[in-house]
Amino acid sequence: VGPSGINGKPTMLSGSPEIARSVDVIHWKGIDEFYPKTASSLDKQTMKEHFITLNGETKKESGMFGEHWSQSFTNALDRNEKMKSAIDDVELSRSYTGKAGVRLRMASKLIRARKARNVNRDAIHIKLGGFDTHSGMRDSLDVTLEDLNSGLDSFTKEMEDLGLSSNVTVIVGSEFG
Repeated sequence: VGPSGINGKPTMLSGSPEIARSVDVIHWKGIDEFYPKTASSLDKQTMKEHFITLNGETKKESGMFGEHWSQSFTNALDRNEKMKSAIDDVELSRSYTGKAGVRLRMASKLIRARKARNVNRDAIHIKLGGFDTHSGMRDSLDVTLEDLNSGLDSFTKEMEDLGLSSNVTVIVGSEFG
């Protein structure tokens, strides 16, 4: 299972850290490449090699936490590159607009890239605000729900195009009645 949170890490997907893989938190615009902003004149590859070397130089006296951190950092670099490549290569069949649409667009990209990401199913959580209104509720919800409907329409058609519509479940929840 590929747990992903678009624009945040949802507790419901985190599970037990001892047995579950960590949640991928992805911005709705996509994944940035790892390259720290620095005054250095080093190119990206050289900078990455320095980080890997630095984080790979643990010694017997470094302790398990240093080794764990170094390995986690190096794994995160590799994972970031693979995920970015998988998502960037995806072509979608539908256009997505609006606040909900751009988030559902990323969900569609994740689903389309499932083989490249080496997952056979996804659990994707999308956070969408704008429903907590204390005045002007009708006007606000008219706009917000239309945005949600438009995004869900594109997403549903994308899943139909993929032949996955009977394999995808969408759950919309709110803390408000």
